[in-house]
Amino acid sequence: MRDVLSKMGRHGLAFAVGLMLTRLVGFLLAPFLSKALSEAEYGVTDNLALAANLLMLIAAQGVPSGLFRNYAYTATEGASKGRAIATAFRYTLLSSSTLLITAGMCAVPLSLLLLGDTKYWVLLVLVLITYLFANLKNVCNQILRADYRSSHFLTVSCTEFILCAGLNLLFVVKLGLGPAGIIYSNLIGAAVALILAVRYVPQSITDTYDRSIRRDMTSFGWPLVPQAVVFSLLNSADRFIFVAVLGSAAGLEASGLYGRGQSFATILDGVLLMPFMMLWPSVYYEVGKRPSAARDLGRCGTYYVAVACFLALGLTFVAEPLVHAMLDVRYHEAHMVVPILAFAYACYGFSDVTKVGMLLAGKTKRMPLLVAGAAIVNVIVNFSAISRFGILGAAWASFAAFATLALLAGLASQRLFRIDYEWSRLVRIVAATLILVVLERHWTFTPTDDRGQLVLELLERGSCAALAFPLLLILFRIPTSSEYQMLWSLFRRVLG
Repeated sequence: MRDVLSKMGRHGLAFAVGLMLTRLVGFLLAPFLSKALSEAEYGVTDNLALAANLLMLIAAQGVPSGLFRNYAYTATEGASKGRAIATAFRYTLLSSSTLLITAGMCAVPLSLLLLGDTKYWVLLVLVLITYLFANLKNVCNQILRADYRSSHFLTVSCTEFILCAGLNLLFVVKLGLGPAGIIYSNLIGAAVALILAVRYVPQSITDTYDRSIRRDMTSFGWPLVPQAVVFSLLNSADRFIFVAVLGSAAGLEASGLYGRGQSFATILDGVLLMPFMMLWPSVYYEVGKRPSAARDLGRCGTYYVAVACFLALGLTFVAEPLVHAMLDVRYHEAHMVVPILAFAYACYGFSDVTKVGMLLAGKTKRMPLLVAGAAIVNVIVNFSAISRFGILGAAWASFAAFATLALLAGLASQRLFRIDYEWSRLVRIVAATLILVVLERHWTFTPTDDRGQLVLELLERGSCAALAFPLLLILFRIPTSSEYQMLWSLFRRVLG
């Protein structure tokens, strides 16, 4: 296990920084954008982006995941790997362009359905083009992941971040273009990032195309699409349900408010989930070949839960003063959903651990049934809770759905590939987490406009979470002596 964790330690930080930058543009610019945009305008940009992302996930057909498996696990020589890259890129371009044209022809009714107004159809088309570029860039990113080319990955991410951040300030804050300014910025940033990614993976634009490789990638990837779609739906269905339950005007305002809280919760996504999901396949494909795979994968689950709970607790402790410091007063209520969504995302990441048995056995066709169960839970809780609890109801719906997905994936996977989870340590980690959550709920926060006081409150709360959770883990005797040594070794390697 030490060799695997050492590799993750060396490259994981670069992947984490890159992913965090691309996902935190809106968060870092929140003090400026929240003054320039109303809740309804935020709702427009969020709903358009979520709808386009959902459509392009379907268009990708899971080919990037199939490419990663082919490149890192199946292909044995360079020529075969080159054919896989070119095939994936060309097929993704064809499928995404086809969906773009189809959706573009329906842009007017789609705009009316999603936002209650037809005037946004041009923006919808531009957002779809942005996500087409993102699909193609994702094909290249799979190769950067598989080869552990973290420096190239970081370069692509930083370039996109700098462009998007600068153009957002220009178009939205200075020129006052509103939602259109955000969409223009993202489109330009995605186009430049794609050009740079193709430069690092030139095999993607060769004229090679192998139908047998394409069939293998789509056969593996298609069953994974529902999980990606359900994650998008679990993040976005509540936005559309807001409009359906509360009406167009009130629904867009609630969607904008909820989205700002969600943007804070996605710190966990950028710091943990995306780097973990990018590196995790390399780990479980390698560990899955070992005689000790059942034990080692179970231990990986323990490590994930410990790290996820630690980060989610950190967000829980600092959510209220952080929202007050970063956002305009109109959005201060958004802090209520941050802790719930942080732990919801932690559950979603854990579903990637519990579904490993199906992936190693190649039985991904069971995934649609599992995600369908989670989606049903999400829709039922959303419709029953939003009308009574507003944005809190939507947050709890996401938590319930992601927890259901992790549970169902674990039950299905154990029948195909047994994993020896360390239940005793997992229970003690969860117990320590719950103790600190209860303590945080009794920590009174006094709203203030004094930035200095808010910074002190953030430092105090953050320090408390950072110290209290490891202390409780030690008191509960969770880490072993060998793990102390391994953590110290990894820490020194990362610093080196």
